[in-house]
Amino acid sequence: MPPDIAPTIAYRPTPWLARRGHGAAGLGCLALLAVLALFEWLVRMRLEAGGALTLLLLAVAAGGCLLRAMEAQRRLSDDLQGALAQLHDLARAVDAHLAVDVADAKGRLLRVNERFSRLAQYGSEELAGRDLGQLEADQQPGALGAALAALPPQSLWQGEVRCRARDGSRRWLETTLVPLRSGPGDAARWLALRTDLTAQRLVEEQCRQAQAHAVGLSRQLVQVAAVDLLTGLADRHHLQCNLASEMGRSQRSGLPLALLMIEVDDFQDYRDRYGPAQADACLQRLAMAARNVQRRPGDLVARWNAQGFAMLLPDTDAAGGMAMAELLRVSVEALRLPHEGSPLGHVSVSVGVYAVCPALDAAADELLQAASEALQYARQFRRNRTRLHRDTFTTNA
Repeated sequence: MPPDIAPTIAYRPTPWLARRGHGAAGLGCLALLAVLALFEWLVRMRLEAGGALTLLLLAVAAGGCLLRAMEAQRRLSDDLQGALAQLHDLARAVDAHLAVDVADAKGRLLRVNERFSRLAQYGSEELAGRDLGQLEADQQPGALGAALAALPPQSLWQGEVRCRARDGSRRWLETTLVPLRSGPGDAARWLALRTDLTAQRLVEEQCRQAQAHAVGLSRQLVQVAAVDLLTGLADRHHLQCNLASEMGRSQRSGLPLALLMIEVDDFQDYRDRYGPAQADACLQRLAMAARNVQRRPGDLVARWNAQGFAMLLPDTDAAGGMAMAELLRVSVEALRLPHEGSPLGHVSVSVGVYAVCPALDAAADELLQAASEALQYARQFRRNRTRLHRDTFTTNA
């Protein structure tokens, strides 16, 4: 602790008073000897008995007062020495755990302890007279002095500041400023007690970074979980979530919504003939063809089941839905993937289309059911076909 904060006070009683073994009894013997000597002197002076007795009583009373005063002084000296020892221990504890500095009203450093010097990486002589604002990373020189001057008298200031060390590194310090004033005319000074929070703040920053990284990984996992691993398209759950969202938007805006259900014709026979590996490769080619016909970022094509896909088209009416279905059917037909079990000799798809402006009480399952019914219509008449729900419009192959 700075020397002007914990001054050393030394009180040295006389040696015969402070020496162990001379207590009140010893002092009483000395006083008795003094009284006897005084009485002998009075006898020699041949004073009258009354006058001598009076003087003797006065001397005894004065000796008692002297003894009491000396005993009180001894106790006061012991208490003072004990208080100074406690103050010294307290100063050592503060120096071990806190960075301490004393600044004047303008924010200029007057005293610092060793811990403050280590944190700032400056010697105590270099810090004397330096503006605290030069050491604080978030303030300009003189700013702290202005802030202190604006505080009400005898009020504390508590806050967190960042100290800039000699090497440019920054340390977070929790700071409490206490006003110091010895007398009415003395200049104001501030005692600062600072706790180094740098390690704690670094850990918190690492935790924030780790949390952000975990959130990023979680989002990636969600994205991966929403993707069909074979085709790279969105999976069924992702399409259902988007369908519910787009239905709500369509209900608010009044714009139509189209849903296409796509199925590979005679795909089970294809798998039996060519094997699972070839069947997977076929689905991958069809998924690529479906992605290629998408025209807008909001359109979504997804893997619906083992042999089919679904396509969600926001802001699309029946005519737009049938146009997209026909474009997809033609694109698959153009691939000419061999399929000996098909009457066409190649792989083809059938597409059911349902377009609607959903009512406020409509459910996503109703749209899925209607699009599936349109797909069944397309499959019943002939393969390689598109069909609008309720047979309102049909395009032949």
